[in-house]
Amino acid sequence: MLIRDVSRLDKKTPITTDENLYELSSVKQKINNQILNAIKESAVDCNLYSNTSKSKDDQLVCYGFGKVESNAFSSYPSFERDTQSKSGLDAKKINWKGVVIKENDAEYVLNKDTNEVYDYASYKRALELGTELIKVGKLIKQNGKMIIDRNI
Repeated sequence: MLIRDVSRLDKKTPITTDENLYELSSVKQKINNQILNAIKESAVDCNLYSNTSKSKDDQLVCYGFGKVESNAFSSYPSFERDTQSKSGLDAKKINWKGVVIKENDAEYVLNKDTNEVYDYASYKRALELGTELIKVGKLIKQNGKMIIDRNI
C-alpha cells in the first residue's frame, strides 16, 4: 500500500482498493438518495404518498401551493415581478392547539377557532417538520349531532 491509499472519510485510515471503491460508491449512493428525496418532496402528489413511510429518517417535507383559489398564474417570467406578487406566502407555523377527535375509528384534529378538521397524521408532521396540513372538512351541527362536512 502507498501512503496516499487512505480513507476519504477520515483522511488517515489506510484502506485497500476494494474498500476505496466501496467508500466511493457509498458517497455516490448518499448523493443519489438526496436527489431522489428532493424529487419526491417537490412532486405534485407528494401529500398522497408522504403517509406511507413509517420511519422517522424517511419522512418527506412536501412543498405545494396551499389552497388554490383562482386561475391566476403561479409565477411570472420576471423574477422581480414574481417576488413582488408573492410576498408573505412563506410557510406558516401552526399557532393553535389541535383537539383530537374520532369518527368511525379514524383520528382527526379540530381547530376550535375555525371548526376546521384536519388529518391527524398531517397535523403531527406539520408540527414536527413544518409541512402542509391536509384539510378534511369542517365540523358542523346537523340534526343535533356534530358531523364533519367534507364538502369544502
